Order: sequence, then C-alpha cells, then structure tokens
Amino acid sequence: FCKEDILIIVGDLVEKGPESLKALRMIMQLSKDHTVHTLMGNVDMWRIEGLLSDDPDMQQRLLQYSLKAQRWWNTSFLGELCEEVGIPLTADMDTASVFPRLREYFAEELAFLTALPTILETQRMIFVHGGIPHLKRSSGRRLPRCSSTITFTRKACPLTSTSSSATGRSSSTARHPLTPTPSSTGNGASSAWTVAAA
Repeated sequence: FCKEDILIIVGDLVEKGPESLKALRMIMQLSKDHTVHTLMGNVDMWRIEGLLSDDPDMQQRLLQYSLKAQRWWNTSFLGELCEEVGIPLTADMDTASVFPRLREYFAEELAFLTALPTILETQRMIFVHGGIPHLKRSSGRRLPRCSSTITFTRKACPLTSTSSSATGRSSSTARHPLTPTPSSTGNGASSAWTVAAA
C-alpha cells in the first residue's frame, strides 16, 4: 500500500477484532496521508447511535451489549473508550453522566465515524457495506442517509482529495486532484466527489 493507491474501506471499523479504537485511529491517520474512502457499516452506525443518544433505553442497550462482548471476546468498543478515560465498564454504570464525557473526550473519533457515507459510487462499481435498498421494498423504511459519488476521468489515475480531513477523505500527495462538489442526496446529506485529470 503506497500513496499512489486508492484504498476503499467498506465499513465495520469497530468491534471486528481487538483494539477497535487503535484501528479507528489508524484509519483516520491513513485518511490524512493517503487517498482513503471509508464507508459506514451497520456496527459503526449502531455504536455511534448509542453513544450519541440521550435516550436511556438506547444507552442501556449499548451498555448491555458491550458487557456481553467483554465476556465473549474480552473487548468492546465502549469498553475501550471507557478504559482510556479511566471509567470501569460495569452493569450499574450511570450512562447519563458517562456518555457525555465520552462524547467530549472522543469528539474527533465520533465526528469521523458520523461523517462516513454509506454508499460510494463510481462509473462501474458501487461500494456498500451490506447491500443496496430495493426501491420496491424500501417504501416506509429508512434509506441510507448519505452517499458519495466518485467519477474517475482517467483509468488507474492516482487521486488527491482536497476535502476536509474530518471527513476522512484527504491526501497530501498524488497527481490528480480529487475535489469535493456539493450534491444533494435527497435526504439532507450532501457529499459527492469528482476527479479531474491533471
């Protein structure tokens, strides 16, 4: 893997092995130094929805799942966050006071995850973590809230992103600029990229 490569990560950055927080931070750093496009997976979405929610039921569901994960795999994303700030992960944790502290301490990591698109489209390929909603079956269901489009104007051309590093789509070296272009996705989110050949 080098700076001329384009890396596409199709989601589930956390809880797919030990050291989720370390893996997330490595992807965030790669996104600053290389051309990396990262998608959100269902696991990522579920964790951040729980962490960012003020709903006690959602917080408790995340806590109870994380306690089970600790027993099964000796690790969980929530457990790693708590460990770094010195808070024990226990069944009687006061999530109403702990979760806001975690949001503040891990604001950069949570902002990165929250900004991830769910679909990435090129001329010939669509990248998605789990699947693409079927129009006939998606009536009344929540559709992906964010999508991105990348147009490759030259085959196998290395790209450079000039978009915000907070979105995880930036690179400091390459030969062809990847410039963000506002594009409404029809659901309140806007994100699209086009590639211009040098």
